[in-house]
Amino acid sequence: KEKTDSMTGITKETIPSIIFDGMFLRFYGSNAHWTYNGDDVSVTALHFKAGLFHEFLPDNVARSSNSSIMLGVALGMRAATGDIRSNDSALLQEILGTSKGTYWGVDAMFGVKFNNIRAEFIIPFIFKNDKTSILGLTDTQFMTQVRFIGGFPLRLQSDEAIRKSVDTQMTKMGM
Repeated sequence: KEKTDSMTGITKETIPSIIFDGMFLRFYGSNAHWTYNGDDVSVTALHFKAGLFHEFLPDNVARSSNSSIMLGVALGMRAATGDIRSNDSALLQEILGTSKGTYWGVDAMFGVKFNNIRAEFIIPFIFKNDKTSILGLTDTQFMTQVRFIGGFPLRLQSDEAIRKSVDTQMTKMGM
């Protein structure tokens, strides 16, 4: 059986949508300076994930209430890169106890959205490389994320001021 999305008109098979409603890609990055034995080192932390999600609310309810409740699973990658990897790989070994800078795992996610605010609760299960456990990186942690999505109108001038400005510009152009 097929069903058609009321907003996009896209037809999708009903059977796979019982389990998964869509896909997502996310990429996060941050830069920090770590100090170790008096040396200041630049570190770039990267987190990439690609996964599938299931939306619990029907399309028409989610759109009319501008809300969402979703559950997802993703393949995740975390990496420590930057000067810590390029200048002195021994430094990475000293700080983290391993020369490995890239880690893979599985992320489980639960998310809710109300209007333009989305909150996600994420549990990444990062696999250890070379059996080394790194506090705050490998194994399991609980992460939260709150994002503002969409937009809102921002009126900088009144309608009358905008009309006057347009009229002035058109007069200058001889229109």
